[in-house]
Amino acid sequence: MTVREHLNVTMKLLGERVTSEKLEKLGKRVGLLNRIDYLVKNLSAGYKRKLSIGIALIGNPRLLILDEPTSNLDLSSREMIWKVIT
Repeated sequence: MTVREHLNVTMKLLGERVTSEKLEKLGKRVGLLNRIDYLVKNLSAGYKRKLSIGIALIGNPRLLILDEPTSNLDLSSREMIWKVIT
């Protein structure tokens, strides 16, 4: 499955209305927009981490518990993810 398909399925499971704009906005928010049509199995560990964070953010949860959310990420990606989380 691609990154887009993973996000799409998760949105549907959570009862969210799925649009390409929402998918692209979420992809951009976590730094996955340039990999949105890649197969997840071909992603690096850092991009897989970004995908897991993106999936966790679907539905704007009130409480989100993350264990080492920036492991396997480079410095610029770590800073971006911390901004998204906070």
